[in-house]
Amino acid sequence: MIIYNLVSQIFNSIVNYRNHGYNSGKYKILDCGKPLISVGNISSGGSGKTPFVLMLADEFIKAGYRPAIIGRGYKKIKKGEVIVSDGVSTFVGATEAGDEMFMLASRLKVPIVANEDKKLAALSAVKLFNPDLIILDDGFQHRSLKRDIDIVLIDRESIERPFLLPKGRLREPFESLLRSDYICINENLQNEINNFIVFDDNKKVVFKNSDYNYIFIESGESATEAQLDIARKSSLIVSGIAHSEIFLQSLKNNNFNTRFELAFEDHHNYSEKDIKRIINICLKNNLKYIITTDKDAVKLINFHKSLKQNDISCIISRFDVFIIGKRDSFINNLITKLNLK
Repeated sequence: MIIYNLVSQIFNSIVNYRNHGYNSGKYKILDCGKPLISVGNISSGGSGKTPFVLMLADEFIKAGYRPAIIGRGYKKIKKGEVIVSDGVSTFVGATEAGDEMFMLASRLKVPIVANEDKKLAALSAVKLFNPDLIILDDGFQHRSLKRDIDIVLIDRESIERPFLLPKGRLREPFESLLRSDYICINENLQNEINNFIVFDDNKKVVFKNSDYNYIFIESGESATEAQLDIARKSSLIVSGIAHSEIFLQSLKNNNFNTRFELAFEDHHNYSEKDIKRIINICLKNNLKYIITTDKDAVKLINFHKSLKQNDISCIISRFDVFIIGKRDSFINNLITKLNLK
């Protein structure tokens, strides 16, 4: 614990030095030439950024704008730039694009560019697709790229363990939230965040998850109530996400028997060996369904024939996020701040 505290203090000094460099103008910031909105967090691991990006892009599309999305494409097998989608066609799979970028491409008709160097991703998106705006997935710490709006999501674990890496999960202290334009929190965290930072209440945006939809991976069709009745009793829960316990709890809340669970590391790339293990567990315990996440589904779909041959169906437990309370004013304020015509 003493070592963790010491390393966290060193990490804090590095973070403060870096932020001072950008605040003072010492470090250069690239303007990609288009309005850019960043969705990020101050912690490592999942906080719901990608579902929030999906929701934002969908809102801009509904308002008549053409967004492009850029991101790292975490754990994609190819280094450098990958054009995931041009808004019409998707050119690569989940392993080449990274699961989150591919999942966005599978649900949205917008250009998507993945690159570890997000500055280059932004420049390519502008050059190739000339979008009305850029949405940057996981960009709060990527300060070398100019953004017009910073949106930061806060999750429960960051509040419950408010320590910098490696003692906790924070990439930056809570004070860094002051440089954000909007702080987005789940509805059940509204009061708790006030214990850590005082900020203009106009910056606070509250969101919640939609009801879960259960969709067959191979057909895209919704499961019937009869099918769900069986699935709730006899399913294997499979996930490779940052907080599998949250996923598990959501299923418990929806009356699923979660006795059988297989949790992998975040962004796990499934192999033939993994699928054989999954099939063996299902056959041994007479389980007819696999329940998984959207992020895992884009990789598991490659094995749906093997699952089907063993009379096993895979169901995606899908949720979306939406703004509550002041959705219209939030979206309109974004459009105004981005100076979109």
